[in-house]
Amino acid sequence: MVQLDDPFSSMSKETKKLADRLSVRRGKLQGVYKTLLHHPDLTERVSGLGDLLRFEGVLSLRQKEVVILATARGVSSRFVWQQHESIARKVGTPEETIEAIRSETPPNDPLDLVFVEVANSVVAGTALSEAIHNRVCTYVGVAGCVEAVTIAGFYKMINALVISFEVPLPRPEEPSF
Repeated sequence: MVQLDDPFSSMSKETKKLADRLSVRRGKLQGVYKTLLHHPDLTERVSGLGDLLRFEGVLSLRQKEVVILATARGVSSRFVWQQHESIARKVGTPEETIEAIRSETPPNDPLDLVFVEVANSVVAGTALSEAIHNRVCTYVGVAGCVEAVTIAGFYKMINALVISFEVPLPRPEEPSF
């Protein structure tokens, strides 16, 4: 079992400033970002990309959360699921879509379905089919398609950190799927 020590006990002034900046947007730093603080330069870059993918870009917050939940389910990441299930609800993801993703059945909503299919392709490490690519591009353009693939890849990477360093679940008593 490899869990990293708490970085707050021995961080430099520069790393403390970074942690303070990150906590303004993210609240109390825990989980993956607490783990990443062991490498401040990487933390800054991963956080910057995470902020872009979560809060900016061309996809709606709902579309982003569908991709994130589908990726979490695809890689069996209880950590990412627990972090994002309530966010998905807050941004308007229908309960039916969340439950479909949880049970690994196709959502009824065609837009949600195509984002689940994108996440599933990324998780499987396969190219998007022409049909999926064309449907995504019809809904959100090429930039939206690239963004959806990048979000899925980002959360696949987050899951790798969670697994490798046994990052504790936010709510270990709560089932995810």
